[in-house]
Amino acid sequence: MADNHAVKVQTQMLIRRPVNEVFEAFVNPEVTRNFWFTQGSGKLEEGKTILWEWEMYGVSTRVYVKQVTPLKTISIEWDEPPTTVDFEFDAIGGDR
Repeated sequence: MADNHAVKVQTQMLIRRPVNEVFEAFVNPEVTRNFWFTQGSGKLEEGKTILWEWEMYGVSTRVYVKQVTPLKTISIEWDEPPTTVDFEFDAIGGDR
């Protein structure tokens, strides 16, 4: 039975950095841990399951990487029940 009550949320953020740097910051846990989670078990690569940890809260989650299109999109599925999160990267100038 289809869930006709699915919730969809959309948000945007302007980051004044080149799109390649922003994209790398999301796929590379060595960079991401500086602004989001405490530790990630690996880079976001299509078909992989990664563990993200927030040590200060005693929380972790497994993230399944559904799709990665370099410099364009990252689609992941996390938590229970599985929730899809899509990140879209659009360059709107040389530095943002």
